[in-house]
Amino acid sequence: MTRSAVNLDQTPLPGPTRYDALGWVFVLGGLALSAVLSVFSDGIYMNDDATHYMIARDGWGDLSILLHRWGRVGYTVPTSPVAYWFGFGGCRLFSGVQTALIALLAWRTARRLIGPGLLAALAALCVWLQPLTFRLSLTTLTETTGAFYMMLAIFLYLRGNRLFACVAFSALFLARDETMALAPLVGVALIMDAYRQAGGRWRTALAARWMWGGFALLAAGPVLYVLASIPVDLPPHGDPLAIFTRRYTIEFGTGPLYWMAARWSEQATPLILSLGLLGLGLLIRSLWRRERLCRQAGSVCGAWLLPAWTLGYLALHSVLFNRGLFAHGGAGRLMVPLTGLLGVQAAIGLRGVLADRRGRIILAFAALLAGTICLPLVTFA
Repeated sequence: MTRSAVNLDQTPLPGPTRYDALGWVFVLGGLALSAVLSVFSDGIYMNDDATHYMIARDGWGDLSILLHRWGRVGYTVPTSPVAYWFGFGGCRLFSGVQTALIALLAWRTARRLIGPGLLAALAALCVWLQPLTFRLSLTTLTETTGAFYMMLAIFLYLRGNRLFACVAFSALFLARDETMALAPLVGVALIMDAYRQAGGRWRTALAARWMWGGFALLAAGPVLYVLASIPVDLPPHGDPLAIFTRRYTIEFGTGPLYWMAARWSEQATPLILSLGLLGLGLLIRSLWRRERLCRQAGSVCGAWLLPAWTLGYLALHSVLFNRGLFAHGGAGRLMVPLTGLLGVQAAIGLRGVLADRRGRIILAFAALLAGTICLPLVTFA
């Protein structure tokens, strides 16, 4: 497997600019504030906050706890040594570091899509300004870790590191197991890239070893988890396959299909959400027209994964709560995994508003802002 196959169409990052310092201010400034609040906070966010911490702490040296399905091994495995050696406070700081990495990756991804500058740096700020994202940076919940894996996977894929991106996606499946339903999106991306690299010849594309390696890496995390759990004495509800056999009820309620869209405003604020949705639309338009978002942006293959994962994740959680599946709950924090993608798309949307001369984009933004303000009021009134 050649280097060019692993790093298909790798596009170098734009060179450093004077705004890079501002980007680091946003990334590290948010981390500093989160760290200070973590140190001086003496409570917990909710019972899941404490439970995930205790599973991670007690899982150090005990596989029956470390591999328990409820703890989500994609979260428990990296958090376990932190919990064991540094306690609850250390785990909170660890969540803050992960949120800072999300902000950093969002900023670097925005630089690829809209070029270096102030607006790209604001993607990092848009991460920290999402209220529930910042709140969860002080907790020990899996949504933050899921957001990190998701942003890392998208960043690596856009950078051209397809196989490393598949590893990150596989880790995401172990931290937020519902995201396995979106794995076909990555599979389609791999097939499309192999087909394009083969010059439109399907036989050559299907013979690409790197593509099959990507499929294997996508499945590696869940498969290895199931195999590792076989010799371990896990309780029935802790088995990784219990998700397919457990009878779920609507004990946490159900709601209309637009419930999670309304919750998204709570998680991200109407302003950032409306900018993000506008940016999503602008990105789709540029991909449809096969145009770059700006002259300074590089040619980025696979950028369609940003809107695809955003809309796919929203649709997935909307259906899960509407149908009362897997004890969903419909909480706003379940939208936190989209934090990084929303930050990138908010930067794209803000650029569109500032660059608009005909007023169409501004009108669309105003309509989205009104909608994201009114929808929660109507839904939760």
